[in-house]
Amino acid sequence: MKFLLKLTIIFLFLPAFAFMLGARSYRYFFILILSFFAIYISFNFKKFIIQTKNMLVMSPLKYLIYFLIYIIIDSFILCLNGIYDGKFAIVYLSQFIILYIFPCYLLSAYFIPKYLNFKKFQLLYLICFYSILLFGAIEIIGKLANIQLFVELQRFIANERVLEGIKLGYEHRLCSTFAEPGWFAGFLFLNFPILYNSCSNNFKISNNNMLNFLLKKTLIPLAWFDLLLTMSPIWLIFCLIQVIYIFRKKIIKLIFNLKIFTFLCLLFIFLIILLMVLPTKNIEQISRIINTLISIYNFNVFVIVEPSLAARIVSYINLLRLAFENIFLGVGLNNSPVYMVKMFATSPVPFTEENYFKYLDALKTGRQAFNGSIFYQTFAETGIFGISLFFTFILKGLNELKKTSKLLQPSLYKCFHTGVEGSVVALLFYSFYDSSLSRPYLWFLLGLVFSCVNYAKVLAKRQEIDK
Repeated sequence: MKFLLKLTIIFLFLPAFAFMLGARSYRYFFILILSFFAIYISFNFKKFIIQTKNMLVMSPLKYLIYFLIYIIIDSFILCLNGIYDGKFAIVYLSQFIILYIFPCYLLSAYFIPKYLNFKKFQLLYLICFYSILLFGAIEIIGKLANIQLFVELQRFIANERVLEGIKLGYEHRLCSTFAEPGWFAGFLFLNFPILYNSCSNNFKISNNNMLNFLLKKTLIPLAWFDLLLTMSPIWLIFCLIQVIYIFRKKIIKLIFNLKIFTFLCLLFIFLIILLMVLPTKNIEQISRIINTLISIYNFNVFVIVEPSLAARIVSYINLLRLAFENIFLGVGLNNSPVYMVKMFATSPVPFTEENYFKYLDALKTGRQAFNGSIFYQTFAETGIFGISLFFTFILKGLNELKKTSKLLQPSLYKCFHTGVEGSVVALLFYSFYDSSLSRPYLWFLLGLVFSCVNYAKVLAKRQEIDK
């Protein structure tokens, strides 16, 4: 059972599983996770039912139940009104609840503390993450040295979307096991709090000295190396802000140290002079960031300078228009592509080339492909009540994490607990920029909130008894 659980968790981190799963990856992952549940329930049916009932009344899980009940009722009403196709609604809701949410959520919420103590899980988590980063470094070596074996291996692991990426100009950007560099960079952003809290302390992650050294000393530098080579300026800025927030207390102390403050001022002046001297046009990252900031006040220019981000903004504006036209009930889960064709036809902002070609395809298929995000898409598809329930669920979980963190004494587990708290905060910001509710890693992370809260309460009781 423990082996199957570990194998399922490992597969969660493999080929683009964190955000967009290809058809091949879906089959492998869900065969594993459903096999795990089938074996466990067949041997522990009564126990599983009792413990599941106990979980349902606990915060924050009950708010997830409210959200699921709402979307089922909401979908039924939308079907009666002819807004949502009945057959499509039944198929997608079944897939959404049975495959996306509960297996991935329960995998971390229920089974991790039961079958893997958090020290073992944290080690497995970091090893999986290190493997993704290391593969990214191998990918870059393969591209730079033109080692065909490495190039083909990367294409196979990241699935068929990588072949599309070559046409879109991703061949010079790092993707690792992800189909797009932006997805990889976003995944790093979500996990930086866990990485920093796990590695920036005096506690040993592993009893193996070599493994402990690799994780503690090289994991974070390797993460930044991969992040820079994704060439995603937005995620680079987000990650810099995130790390400044993580170390805000130390930074404030350093600023108030006169010698260090003087050094930082001189360093800043040096960097400004360096940027003025260097041919920034040849430095793609710096050039993209500077041009993006300059053009942000003129959207017509912004569309040309930063077409990727502009395409997102066009999609978000039109999703908001769809949301406000259907503010109470929305249009149904995964049903927004049908209605977004009309929104794009009357878009108040100019298209990017990407938006334009997707719109032409939509005129043929009747479904508009667009850059979605958790917030805008959920708002448009479930209405004001649905989006409120979903974010209440996340915020209640975050509040529980903060409360239980105060009960814990310094330990490796508390570092991980704090890291999960930071990753949930990152998820809140991330939800306004990318992804959707159908991402397995999203639910796996939210399940960790539940298991961390309950494990922290158990540890707090033990600490009181020891006193």
